[in-house]
Amino acid sequence: MGGDSQRPLSAFGRSQLAALAARRQRELAAVSEWLVSPYLRTQQSYAELADPALPHRLCEALTPNASPAAAIAAIEAAAAPRLAAGQPATVAAVTHMPLVGELIEQLCGERIGVPTAALTLIRFEIFGPQLGTLVWSDSR
Repeated sequence: MGGDSQRPLSAFGRSQLAALAARRQRELAAVSEWLVSPYLRTQQSYAELADPALPHRLCEALTPNASPAAAIAAIEAAAAPRLAAGQPATVAAVTHMPLVGELIEQLCGERIGVPTAALTLIRFEIFGPQLGTLVWSDSR
């Protein structure tokens, strides 16, 4: 990996994430599983949003040009242990454009513009493509 994968988060990006973390503190505290793209800036984004000591997994399926199907499978796999134990699962996927827009569309059927440093909450009764409900998004 080189080039784009090693591009750091900008100072502006850090300030956007600080505002996001303050605005969405309650939602971020409820995350049970963190999946993070292996790109440097998403790892830095994760560190701005959560305690970096919390368990998280680097996930190749969350890189900018990854397949939405692979990303969905990774999210489902991250949620599976908690769901199998009868516990709720809240998975945060720290990823990039264009993948994040494609994921939202694949999971809930809505096409929305997603700015940098934004969160979107999609709720599922049963997890799978087109089965989610877009609850809210910082892009709206």
